Amino acid sequence: MSAVRAKPAKPAKPARPTKRPGRETSVPTINDVGRAELSAALTRAAAGKAPLAELLAAWSIVPAAELADVIATVDIAPELAEIVSADSNAGFARLSQREAERDPRLADVLIGWLADPPWHSTSTQPFYKLVLQRLEAIADPRSIDGLTRASKAMQKVVKGKSMRGWLVERIGLTRDALRALVPGGVPALTPAERKLVAGAAKALADDRSAGLPKQPTGRAKTAVDLLAAIRADPRDDAPRHVYGDVLVEKGDPRGTFITMQLARAGRAPTPAERKAEVALLAQHARVWLGELAGVVGGLTRDSFAVGPERTGTQIRFERGFLAGCFIGRTPKRVAAVAGNPELATVEELTLYSEGAVVLQKAHLPALRSLHIPAALLDLVHAAPFASRLEMLECTGEPSPAFAENVKRCATLAALRRLELDLHANEIDVPVRDVITAALALPQVEQFGVNCYGSLVFERTGKRWRLIGNDEGMPDRMVTAIRGLVET
Repeated sequence: MSAVRAKPAKPAKPARPTKRPGRETSVPTINDVGRAELSAALTRAAAGKAPLAELLAAWSIVPAAELADVIATVDIAPELAEIVSADSNAGFARLSQREAERDPRLADVLIGWLADPPWHSTSTQPFYKLVLQRLEAIADPRSIDGLTRASKAMQKVVKGKSMRGWLVERIGLTRDALRALVPGGVPALTPAERKLVAGAAKALADDRSAGLPKQPTGRAKTAVDLLAAIRADPRDDAPRHVYGDVLVEKGDPRGTFITMQLARAGRAPTPAERKAEVALLAQHARVWLGELAGVVGGLTRDSFAVGPERTGTQIRFERGFLAGCFIGRTPKRVAAVAGNPELATVEELTLYSEGAVVLQKAHLPALRSLHIPAALLDLVHAAPFASRLEMLECTGEPSPAFAENVKRCATLAALRRLELDLHANEIDVPVRDVITAALALPQVEQFGVNCYGSLVFERTGKRWRLIGNDEGMPDRMVTAIRGLVET
């Protein structure tokens, strides 16, 4: 579906430019454009008159997260996937040809490309410069936190020190520029405006419903029962096989996808299998994910992974169902999906600070690998999945509380791999305390520590030995950590 361009509202007086030289983009304040313009756009949207276009017009007036959440229910990721389907030169040309637009959905996709860059060499920097320029032009306040998360995620996948450092710097500059655009924050919507937003959301859903598959009823009860059995025991493939066959008989492409993946269960797909599986995901994943589609990132081809291996923040499907993803958006949107039944088959999950509600409410019988901020670690120990957790990654600033929560991980009986992403420039006492607590866990066999570079150690008897070094960490820190771990 092509992007819908909203007609820009006419401001009552000129908007203030940012302080960065050469930039004229700014986020209008509510005084610039007036409540009347906003209310009129929302009223038209709630009445079903081109609801998406009017919502985009309203968002251009007040870029509130509530509006962005509703707009995001109409996905533009598939039409953007072609931009990064070839090399970076082609990507630059295609993105340049796309007319600049203020659309929060485009901002989400662009941030996804920064979090998991499609190209890693320094020769591709012009593409990322353009991506960051577009993000600044869109001026989505949500992108401030989004860029922070993207920078952290990017540092784990871009191995080249020069490119990684360049991206960290450029992302930081764009984040600072966006902060300057909204120094006082986004004006809050009034209760009346929020009511109109709710009406607009319903109108938009009604507008899209004709193109969505109908939900099964009546004779589909067997399929519903099978789906419940899959979620109750994600390890058992028997109901998955039967469920796939039932859907194939109905002509549902989900059945084809399930049978394709089950046919190679336990091994990585061949290039041909991977291409076929990802093609189906690119076409149908939004429907298959349901409400989760709005919180797991852009649904581009590059966002999907298929196979049994760990994938970090990519959306991974295996044996026909969601097996790995990250969850992150506004706290309200994350809370809305915390109990989603599709999470029952997730084996690998990445959460951010707003993800506490997921740890508290989600049914996660398949979970084996968890990536969280250190602030959420205390919620893990009492979680139903705690005894099954095999891999844990925590990110945060070293502190006594962090060290104490790491010590408590001794109760995680199945834990074999622990990774700590420490926000530290020196190996000081808090860093030493956290690392020492990790080394004392008797069940852990592999231990990784990341301070602007990664070191991985493996336990051999009573000693630890270095088995991985991406050479991104300063030498003085490598020496200090090795001295602490290997003695």
